[in-house]
Amino acid sequence: MKPGYVPRDFARTPRLFGAHLDIAWKTATSRREAVQIRASQLQHQVAVAVRAMRTEQQLTQKALADNSGMTELRLGRLLRGEQPMRLEDVAILELTLGINLVGVTAPR
Repeated sequence: MKPGYVPRDFARTPRLFGAHLDIAWKTATSRREAVQIRASQLQHQVAVAVRAMRTEQQLTQKALADNSGMTELRLGRLLRGEQPMRLEDVAILELTLGINLVGVTAPR
């Protein structure tokens, strides 16, 4: 299923997607675009965190892909923002790296 958008296209400098935490984003022109930009920003934050943890754990991208059950090609596309991440992708990366990437807790 094609998502209809490429997350990195919403970054003012697409090549920085997933590489530098503080990047500039385009301005939304519709509610749908605002949702896509927010989803892209969340994916960008996850990608930056995954890259940092991968480096800290001295894992190559191939090793992370192998350990997570993803292909290296798919992992690279997700981290570069060439295709949207699914919640399942985030969960797989969390379990593989042993970290919490989302940090959302339900209110009590």
